[in-house]
Amino acid sequence: MMQSLSYLEKQLCARMCVIRVRGKRGRGVPLLFNQEALQLLRWCVKKAISFKHKFVFQKRGSNFPLRGNDVMSKMCQIVDLERPELFTTTNLRKYCATTAQLLALKENEIEALARHLGHDINIYREYYRLDSNVVELGRISKLLIAQDEGVLSTHKGKSLDELTPFTGTTIQSDAFSDSDSEISSSPEPTKKRIVNKVPWNENEEACIKRVFLNNIIKKKVPSFSDCQEAKNNNACLNNRTIVQIKSKVYNMIQK
Repeated sequence: MMQSLSYLEKQLCARMCVIRVRGKRGRGVPLLFNQEALQLLRWCVKKAISFKHKFVFQKRGSNFPLRGNDVMSKMCQIVDLERPELFTTTNLRKYCATTAQLLALKENEIEALARHLGHDINIYREYYRLDSNVVELGRISKLLIAQDEGVLSTHKGKSLDELTPFTGTTIQSDAFSDSDSEISSSPEPTKKRIVNKVPWNENEEACIKRVFLNNIIKKKVPSFSDCQEAKNNNACLNNRTIVQIKSKVYNMIQK
């Protein structure tokens, strides 16, 4: 299988890692991680074990996992987006499937992409497909990286074999070894960013409640411009960032 891959695809197999989790109806769902994300995942697993959690992403004091859709929706409400409701996992899969039509994908490549996205083509392909992590690592990751870098449109008409998404990244020639295709363990990051959190005083909280009263009542997170205007018109908020102000209003809405 490895011999059928191009040089770039072999490098991706060395740089990326595929992990399968349980999806709907007990089917395996492949997740692709680069080395940075894999380091963070290992750190989260260690924390989950130390807290004796059943799931990697789980609230303390709860026996249920966090739902990805809920987390994405919450983050979209905090940042300044014009249409946060459009950012859903379903729409992301649709975006991937739609933009992939720019490429001249072969039948087996379409099948591999559909399998990665969790889409069914037909019963025949489901029961007679070849389940290979090499395809997930080497070929599908090229398509996803090109979409992430926003360069997929420049490869219109190409097949996955011809796709080279790396515009500014140099891959070392010794990153891949034919004798061992397993991803080596990366050390856990030792440096931790120290954040000095300054508690909100009564004057600041009263100002937030007064300025954003309508937002709190309507349960609507203020926009970037609204937070900037409040910061400019209220001296007590001079030491607060826009993100802090938006997060404070969001927390008040959740109470």
